[in-house]
Amino acid sequence: MKVMQLWVRALLVGIAVADILVFSRTTYYTIIFSGIGGVMVLLGLVYAYRPASALGLIVVAAAAANSMDFDTLTTLGTVLTAFLGLMLPLMTLSWLALSAEEEGYVELSIIRRPIAVTFAYAVLTLFSVPLLVLALSFFSPTMSINITTVTEATMMLVTAVLLGLAIMAKSPDEGESL
Repeated sequence: MKVMQLWVRALLVGIAVADILVFSRTTYYTIIFSGIGGVMVLLGLVYAYRPASALGLIVVAAAAANSMDFDTLTTLGTVLTAFLGLMLPLMTLSWLALSAEEEGYVELSIIRRPIAVTFAYAVLTLFSVPLLVLALSFFSPTMSINITTVTEATMMLVTAVLLGLAIMAKSPDEGESL
C-alpha cells in the first residue's frame, strides 16, 4: 500500500481539471465553473473538509458534462474522447474529493485491487457499445444496423448493471470479493 502526499493530490486535481478543459468546448462558463470547482476540491483537500470537495466535484462534473457533446458512442474517436476527457478525470477527481476526511488529515492510500476493478468496470462499460456493435456485425454481416442514441444508452446501462452484479456476486462472508 502506497500513500500519496497532499502536493501530489493537488497536482492531480489540476491535471484532471486541465484535461477536462482540453477535451471540452471551452466557453467562458466552462472555464469559470471548472476553475471554481477545482479550487473547491483543492480547499476541501487542504482543510480536510469533505463537503467542500464533494460540492466542487459536482460543479466540475456539471461543467464538464455540459461542455462535451457526444452524438454517438459507436466511433472510436468519440469513445476515446469520452474516456480521456470525461471519465478518467472525473474518476480521479471523485477519488481525490471523497478522500478528504472531516476528522482530520488522513493520507490517501492506493490499494491496487479495488482501483483495478473500478477501472476495468468503467472501461468495459464505456466500450460496451462499440463491442456490442462489432459482435452484431460478426453475427449478421449483411444486416444494416441502425442504432439510435436510446439504443446506445440501453446497451450501456444493461452492461453497467450486469458488470455491477458480477462484481457483487461474492459476499464478503464467503471470502475475498472482487
